[in-house]
Amino acid sequence: MDDSGTGDAAQSTTEGNGDGDAGDNNSWTVTTTDAAGGNCPAGGIFFSDGFESGDLSAWDTNTAGSGDSIAASTDQADTGTYSAKAVVNADASQWALVRKNFAGQTILYEKARIYLHASFSLTGTIVLAEIWENGNEIISTMIQDGTMRLEAYNQVASQSYIGTTAITTGVWHTIEMMTVISDTAGEFRIWLDGNLEIEQTGINLGTNPIDRADAGIGWEQAADPNTVYYDDVSLCVPTNSAVISGTVFEDQVGDVLNDGVIGDAVNPELQNVDVYLYTDDGDNLPDAADALSSGPVQTDAAGDYSFTGLADGTYWVVVDSHTVPSTIDAAEPLTNLWAEQTYGPLGGWCADGAGGTS
Repeated sequence: MDDSGTGDAAQSTTEGNGDGDAGDNNSWTVTTTDAAGGNCPAGGIFFSDGFESGDLSAWDTNTAGSGDSIAASTDQADTGTYSAKAVVNADASQWALVRKNFAGQTILYEKARIYLHASFSLTGTIVLAEIWENGNEIISTMIQDGTMRLEAYNQVASQSYIGTTAITTGVWHTIEMMTVISDTAGEFRIWLDGNLEIEQTGINLGTNPIDRADAGIGWEQAADPNTVYYDDVSLCVPTNSAVISGTVFEDQVGDVLNDGVIGDAVNPELQNVDVYLYTDDGDNLPDAADALSSGPVQTDAAGDYSFTGLADGTYWVVVDSHTVPSTIDAAEPLTNLWAEQTYGPLGGWCADGAGGTS
């Protein structure tokens, strides 16, 4: 039996003799990518504001601490005439931000252009953006004092993740963030000017969907008077356009298609084989922590299967070996057969020849 599968970023073929030898379900990993470099997928934007209205009316709330302020300004603008100018003073209560509420999302992309005033300096951490669920913080995007590196603080798991590049003052930068909600397979990424700075997978971000995003100075660890400009802020969700598909067939000779092609007399396609798709939990291993994403789907008359509408992620494609027939011995009941995967691509798991899987 062979399974030939392709995804957006991987292709693999697996083989077994289909004679009922003991073995595990066949599986390999496929990584799909809808949005390269942190860019919001086309068509997925549900909110954007370049502040060209001259005010903050596109947002649900704007709020500031005593003596602090946030307002549309012509002082600095990346595009157009206006940006949002967030100013905090040297008082202990420091925040100046705008908030957008929306229907709960388990995956969220956020993008903003930011400009740190030339006089910007820190003696403590500053929060630039936050996402929330039902009034509870999930992730805070910050700048570290001293290093001026981007930092993300996971409020759910009380974990800190730190980038490598210092952000500079007096110029516009692009910050992009992607969050995937899960208590076992959560993901968070930050890009600075198109370069991936922070990537965390398999983390605990809770189970409640994101329903609010903040842009602006959310908090300062020390009483540092500072000014940050925001422009072209957007929020979006995946368009779920990725597809993983493949063909299940039997390599009767066991020579990895050296004798022909899929669908010929000695490499027949297999119909009604159950195929499952699991989302990897972040450890790049097929295990019980991986969540069932879809399936089973059954192969058609040409042995083909497909999983559509997939978001970014790493997936395990699993063929149920006990549903694979043998064309060599077509009368043999499936309950007596167990197809064995004997080879696979890098990252695939298959029989080790000793009754195990590796």
